[in-house]
Amino acid sequence: MNGTPRRLNRVLTGLVGLLLVAGGVFLMVVSAVPAVAQAWHQVATTWVAWFHRSYESTPLLASSWIYLVAVAVLLVIVVLTVRWISGQGQGRVSLLVDRADDSLTPGDVTISGNVAEQMLRAALAGRSDLLGLSVGTYQYRGVTGLRVRLYPRKGASPQKLVREVGVLLQGLDVVVGQHTPVLLHLGAGTRALFTREERVR
Repeated sequence: MNGTPRRLNRVLTGLVGLLLVAGGVFLMVVSAVPAVAQAWHQVATTWVAWFHRSYESTPLLASSWIYLVAVAVLLVIVVLTVRWISGQGQGRVSLLVDRADDSLTPGDVTISGNVAEQMLRAALAGRSDLLGLSVGTYQYRGVTGLRVRLYPRKGASPQKLVREVGVLLQGLDVVVGQHTPVLLHLGAGTRALFTREERVR
């Protein structure tokens, strides 16, 4: 529900993974096959000689403008990296409702997202089939919604839990005065994995 560029992340992760795998395979082949190692040594020597010729043929003051190009490329990479990092996890907001009131008394109506979390926690408190929950408010493409994470106890009925939470969320729509999109997630966190089941003996 947030603005994280998942597709771009997958593409970048795939490219980095392929490069690492290719580099690892290449190093293994170079270290294991003498003929490949000799050929790579010749190629590397040719590249080093080409760089020295390029450096000597592009003078700039006491150095070469090749370094300026390299610095410019690095700056572009840094800017793109910072922009990519800043785009991770965007979309979380604090207000569930933020609209103008057109009634006889004009003004703005704002309802914090914590209201939804407190209402759900109060309504679900004391349930033996639920270990915990978390509620986040997000805005995606101009629409504000909730992401509700439920952590049921082992052996709990997910259908029953989702159905009863759905009824509570419908009541939340009545309270806030608008329909709120909800992403309901059932997860097994660390607490759920290591909590013992209570049994009557």
